[in-house]
Amino acid sequence: MIQLIVCDLDETLLTSDKKISVKDNDAIQKARAKGVKFVCATGRGYSYIDDILITLDVYNKENEYVISNNGAIITENKNSKELSFHKLSNVIAEKIIELGFELNLCVQVFTSKDVYSFNTNEDEKKWLLMFKKDAVLCNDNNIDFLKDQEIVKVMYQHADMNVLFSLESKLSDEIKSNTTIAYSSNRYMEFTATGISKGAALKELTQLLDIPLEDALAIGDNYNDISMIETAGIGTCVANAHEDIKKVCDYVSPLSHDENAVADILEKFVL
Repeated sequence: MIQLIVCDLDETLLTSDKKISVKDNDAIQKARAKGVKFVCATGRGYSYIDDILITLDVYNKENEYVISNNGAIITENKNSKELSFHKLSNVIAEKIIELGFELNLCVQVFTSKDVYSFNTNEDEKKWLLMFKKDAVLCNDNNIDFLKDQEIVKVMYQHADMNVLFSLESKLSDEIKSNTTIAYSSNRYMEFTATGISKGAALKELTQLLDIPLEDALAIGDNYNDISMIETAGIGTCVANAHEDIKKVCDYVSPLSHDENAVADILEKFVL
């Protein structure tokens, strides 16, 4: 019996205009009324999603949780209490950032509260500010101010995923052995600490809540969702998911994120 739903946001729960449909939200609230936990599991930082948590009626509430930064942080929503925090080594983060600069990429650096964007192109500027209006757009590539900050994630952005995939061959063995690499939103290559993923965070959360993993349902669409889809008792995805993701799912909704796929999945497995 499903006790916990972990759901990706962008291109999964959120429509193309970055909203939650009425039908999806209705299904989520019906699941919650049955005592099922609904947890957002996102690559975004926790401070990116206040409006989403408000829509879901879990903002600043006890016993409600979020997995953010691809699993680097688990937060209880009441007073934004961090239950789990896994940072990147600052030495490794600096090496990733400097390589990104050498390759003339847009590089984004995440702390628990903020995101700093370097070499930001106009398309990415619009994309980023749509998510987080107070994102810091850095005018130069000086990263001295980051030396004493705890970094949870670094991202490279490029409009061509094949370019991002090709970058793995340019990474040093030191970077590869000290990070987990994931891809998302058809535009990001993401680096978190070794062993950190949405799937690892799902395991942590089920242990905290004393819920068996087999009673967890995961919903996603992209490469950074594979670990939680494979970890959950039931792994599902939306119709617009990558073909590689569909191959590892127990169920692929015939509906996309713009067609109430989350409601379809919840009606099938929870309601």
